Amino acid sequence: MNKTIFSLCAVIALSSALSAQSSRQERNTPKTLSPLVTGLHICGAISCGSDGNFYISEWSAERVGVYDAGGRLLRVIDGIGDPSGNVFDGEGNFYVSSYSHGRVWKIEPDKDGNLACGKKSVYASGFDVPAGLSWTDGALVVANRDAGEVVRVERNGSKTVLANGLPQPVSVLKMKDGATVISCLAGSPRILEADGTLSVLIPEITASGINIIADGTDAFLFCVISGKSGGGTVERVTLGGNAKKRTARREEIASGFSTPIGIARLSDGRIIFNAWGQGAAYVIAP
Repeated sequence: MNKTIFSLCAVIALSSALSAQSSRQERNTPKTLSPLVTGLHICGAISCGSDGNFYISEWSAERVGVYDAGGRLLRVIDGIGDPSGNVFDGEGNFYVSSYSHGRVWKIEPDKDGNLACGKKSVYASGFDVPAGLSWTDGALVVANRDAGEVVRVERNGSKTVLANGLPQPVSVLKMKDGATVISCLAGSPRILEADGTLSVLIPEITASGINIIADGTDAFLFCVISGKSGGGTVERVTLGGNAKKRTARREEIASGFSTPIGIARLSDGRIIFNAWGQGAAYVIAP
């Protein structure tokens, strides 16, 4: 009797979880979500600043748009050829990768905190299509796409290759346990363990986006461009296991988008992501 009740409760709980996930997917589609920003030109990475604004790289428009939380364009940062990835450090400086020019720019805010009028300088160069950026443990980390490597750049300019032989890496995120998740444009995402072991994380995914953001201690959010059973989704992935045997549990939180690429968390906790095909950015509840 007790076993029967337990089994019934387990089935009900699983059914409720699946129903909630299905409902969320149906709710978060291009047909049901109103875009926060439209008219984006081959958009790239998104970052959120301490000023409460968010920043979107637009590769073909050769600009980074600065938007307030309501999606209003406040100003643009130009003078950076083919901007792709972007990230803030812990001091308010902004870094933008110049996709076709092999360099990463550093932008220091002016005395009023305005990056559009700030000082620009080349922070690092010599890359072969630098894509996504992250600021990790006090240093810039660059997904050097066409070189198939992930590179750490110290403040003094020295470089260390953290991983190579990757299928067009475009973004990285270091997790709390020391492992680094790597998103790839021409293959499955990888995971670089703290001990240096590199392996495929989710073989069913064949291309993913230019941002990865943490979601708690053991999960992350990113855009899935394509996969063996489809793509065009925003997903939460919860990691399990350890360096010897990793598991990855996937949950779709938005679907039906054409080439979703960048993702970030706004200051109020909501998730913002953009999509090439729609030329727009959307916001969903966390």
